[in-house]
Formats: sequence, C-alpha cells, structure tokens
Amino acid sequence: MVKNLKGRLSSRIMPFMIVTLVAANLSLISAEIGGIVVALNILFGIPLSVATAVSALIVFAVSSTKSLRLLNKVLIALSLGLSAFLIAAPRSGLKPEALALGFLRPSPSADAGYWMAVLAVIGMIMSPNTLLYEASDLAEGGVNEGSLVKALTGPLAGSAISLIMWVAIVACGACLPSEPGGLLEAFKDFTLTLGPAFAVLLAIGLFAGSLLTAVVTLQSTAALLSEAYGWRKNGGAWVAWAALITLASALPMHLMPEPFKVAIASSIICGLATTPVLVSVAVMSLDASLMRGLEVKGPVKALTLLITGFFVAIELGGIIMGVGLGS
Repeated sequence: MVKNLKGRLSSRIMPFMIVTLVAANLSLISAEIGGIVVALNILFGIPLSVATAVSALIVFAVSSTKSLRLLNKVLIALSLGLSAFLIAAPRSGLKPEALALGFLRPSPSADAGYWMAVLAVIGMIMSPNTLLYEASDLAEGGVNEGSLVKALTGPLAGSAISLIMWVAIVACGACLPSEPGGLLEAFKDFTLTLGPAFAVLLAIGLFAGSLLTAVVTLQSTAALLSEAYGWRKNGGAWVAWAALITLASALPMHLMPEPFKVAIASSIICGLATTPVLVSVAVMSLDASLMRGLEVKGPVKALTLLITGFFVAIELGGIIMGVGLGS
C-alpha cells in the first residue's frame, strides 16, 4: 500500500503521510503501554513509574522474539479475560432498550470534553495501523481475488466481537457508583461493585490485549518505515529502530503518568492521522488502473464516498468544536 501511495502522491505530501502515520502509531503504542502499566499495578502492585519501564521492556522483548506467532495465540487467549465484561453486563442494571436507544439517539453536547470524547472513540475504532497492517498482511500473503472474502473473515469477526465488547463495557460502566477519575479508579470501583475476581480477570485481559496491540502496532510501524525507506535490510537496524520506537512510545507515560489521559490523547491523534490515509485509500479504491477490475462501482462507490465523507466531517468538525469550545 505504501508503494501505491508513493506512486500516486507528490514527493512533498508523502513524507507528511509517513510522519502522521508514525506519530499515530507511536501514540497508540503509548496508550497500550498505559494499559499494561495499569494491569501490572492491579495484579502486582508495581508503582506506575516502575511499571512503565517494565512494560516498555516487555513490549520490546516480545516484538523481537522469533516465536511471535505462538505468543500471539497465547496473548489472544489471555485477552479473552476481557470477556468478563460480557458476564458482568447483565448485572449492571442498565436496561437493554435504554442502552440501544442511547446508541441510536445520542445527545450531542456543546461541551469541549464531549467532542474530545467523540474524537477519542473514533480514534479507537479506526487507527492507521488497522488500514495499513491488514492491507499489507493480505498483500504479503499473496491473497488472490477468490480467497479475499475468506481472508477478511477474521478481521470482520474480530471487529464484531470488539463492538459487542465495547457495548458490554458501556453497560458495566453504568453500574459504577460515580464517575471514575482514571483507569485505576475504575478498576477499584469495579472491584467494589463486581468483586475482586472480576478485577483480576479483567487485568489479565487488559495486559494481554494491550501487549498484543502494542506489539502488532510496533511491527506495523517497522514495516511501514521499511517499505517507505527500505532500511530494514539487516537485523541490527530493525532492533535499533524497534528500540527507538519503544522508547518514544514509553515517553508520554513518563511525562504524563496518567494512563487514562494518555489513552484519550492517543485516540484523538490516531483519529486525526487516519483522516488523510482514509481519503487516500478511498481514492485508490476508485482507481480502475490500480484495482484492475476490482474498483468500487455503483452503490458500493456511493457508500465508500459516504463513509469517507462522514468520518472526515466528524473528525474536522469535532476538533474545531473541541478547540473552539475549550478556548
């Protein structure tokens, strides 16, 4: 995908695209390191400053191992601990019809925090590494037209499961006695409300899920830089860049040791950085010379333009509203 972007964008625009993508990925890894930090604090009582250094070392070590496929399967299995939300959701006391109505009929607010939250949610849903990593993975795997639908089954199923999980998290959040000030406070409230076993299971799931996402994002960043600049020709260079990416990603937790604030800032940056990439991908999907008969047409073309325009409008409108109302 990067090669296609380089061939269709000017030499001045492409570096901007690379910088925004790398910045977004670094911020995403920072948020996942924050998740690991919270999990280590909950499980072992490690102070946040120490847990940040330990988390960075874990991310770097796992991303550098040769048995990554096996570790990925183990982490995916452990991340199922987050399914505790599905078990706890019915106990939240939130009526299903009220939950559905809230999703279908949101109540916009003239508040900077509301629009920053909107941008953060979009950033969690759509991050640059999702667009680039999945496409690069399919291309490198030699997926042909006939097996494309089968290859996309996994990502689509994962997206559906994530959506269900987020709905369950919203329902569980409704059972908290008060609005938590951060992730650690939320865990303490969940422990008091749903029991310590739930908190431990949730912490294990948070650790595994955050580590898996951090490692995948780190490797997608390395692949992005490799394809763009061709520096990944020997193992030493890759290790050095992986270490630099990890250190840069751990820096926000040292400067602003509040995992919740780091996660919000990361999600906003991811959403904003995804906008130019999303537009570029949409334009490429309409290019007959590139897609060679697979370009989107008719209703699908209209849907592609509609979705792209919707997210661009929300991103730009949200940042204008948030900055304007906050000033």
